[in-house]
Amino acid sequence: MSLKKYAEAEVAFRRCLKVWEACPGDPSIYIPHLGICLMLQGKLEEAETILLELIAKRAEKHGDRDRTSFRDTLQEALQIYQSSSEFKNEEARAWFKLSEIAAKRGMKEEAQNRRMKAEELRCAITRRNTDAVATEEDYDESIMFWSR
Repeated sequence: MSLKKYAEAEVAFRRCLKVWEACPGDPSIYIPHLGICLMLQGKLEEAETILLELIAKRAEKHGDRDRTSFRDTLQEALQIYQSSSEFKNEEARAWFKLSEIAAKRGMKEEAQNRRMKAEELRCAITRRNTDAVATEEDYDESIMFWSR
């Protein structure tokens, strides 16, 4: 999507979600990416439908006031990501998000350890050893734009 090849990105997101059907875990954290891609192509009704269906499925699974912890979802995702080297970019982002949660909970050492793990993975993936601290956007881009 960063190259504004939204039609190609849409095909890739749909393919990924189709493959995900055979995998463990909850793909709902990825469906919004498809919705954004559709929105950027002007397919607003389809984007809205996909996102409303996601909300309805989560409400069915977790109740109308879905309070499923993002942290719990990340922990589950992390276990899946660690199962294959193909998911290293996903694993890096999960460690980053978990470091942010730990920091907000005042768990400085745990946050620092998680961030270090995220940075190690990100540097290995990008083959860049940098002293610059990655932002949330950097990790999101490693997921959304990985195929480019």
